[in-house]
Amino acid sequence: MSFQFPSIYDFPPFYTIQPNFTTREKQLQMWSNLALSYFRKMKITSLSVSESVGKLDLFTNKKIQRQLDEEKIRIVLDELVKRGNATWKDRIKDKCSILWRTYDEWANLIYKWIFDNGLTNSICTYYELLNGDMSNEDDFQGLDEDTLQKSLEILVKQKKAQIFSGSNSDEMGVKFFHT
Repeated sequence: MSFQFPSIYDFPPFYTIQPNFTTREKQLQMWSNLALSYFRKMKITSLSVSESVGKLDLFTNKKIQRQLDEEKIRIVLDELVKRGNATWKDRIKDKCSILWRTYDEWANLIYKWIFDNGLTNSICTYYELLNGDMSNEDDFQGLDEDTLQKSLEILVKQKKAQIFSGSNSDEMGVKFFHT
């Protein structure tokens, strides 16, 4: 999979967080839009800041030899959190869940897939949903388990699903209901 970066990606000042409030707001909006597009295309739903520095091409432009350091990546991710497109998984702000769809959107997408494939009133493991052969063309393929869990909890509240543990605590499952 390759991602087509916009022209702003090759503009050196884009990698320096601007001091002027208005300019900074516009810059963070552009970074947020770029990051969400990139994460969606690359199907990234979980990110470690410390592991991304210098390695993730979203934040590292080798062509112009510019990159965001950990502090600047956190500023961009904080903006995504503010917009409701990310959540921090830890207090030190290293691990982040990326939400290029909201939990409600994921829940609706998963339920539609279940319904369209005739899987209502059946049981699926989390593994089958995230990695199964039937789901390999869907956006939720490879979704991180935290996002899946929160999305399924929405379906539970809507009485469209029931979550349970199997004999092995790692074997989480879900039963979907036809409503």
